[in-house]
Amino acid sequence: YFRELQSFVAQRGAEKYVLFLGDVSGDKLFELYAEAKIFLLPSVEVGGAFEGFGLVLLEANAAGIPVIGTTPSGMDDIITDVQNGFLVRQGDVGGMKNFLEWLLQDPVLLGEMSRQSIARARAFSWDRTVARYVVRYDEILPRS
Repeated sequence: YFRELQSFVAQRGAEKYVLFLGDVSGDKLFELYAEAKIFLLPSVEVGGAFEGFGLVLLEANAAGIPVIGTTPSGMDDIITDVQNGFLVRQGDVGGMKNFLEWLLQDPVLLGEMSRQSIARARAFSWDRTVARYVVRYDEILPRS
């Protein structure tokens, strides 16, 4: 699959725009997020499997980067349209293009969505997530 992606990029002469980095350190990942304006994750369902949650979307949001993801998928739990990103139907390349252009051409919208992205990521912090689990466990588990 990796070779197919490399070939796809090469056939379109896009090697200077698309980098295949492989595994990167946490520090390098932080640097890459710091350089980005928008994060796009065009996940598609293959054989009944799809992106279940998309932790990378929260990482991007935590760096203040609005995200564009596909639906239906687990991304619906993270992305709130026109707040921290956009959801596009799987395979809707035109929709992704339109949202990318909109964000790149509207610095005010990009800035506002960047602020909302950070707030959205904070809502999924480990402390808040654990607290929600504890409340739920207390609701469903019998007391001894």
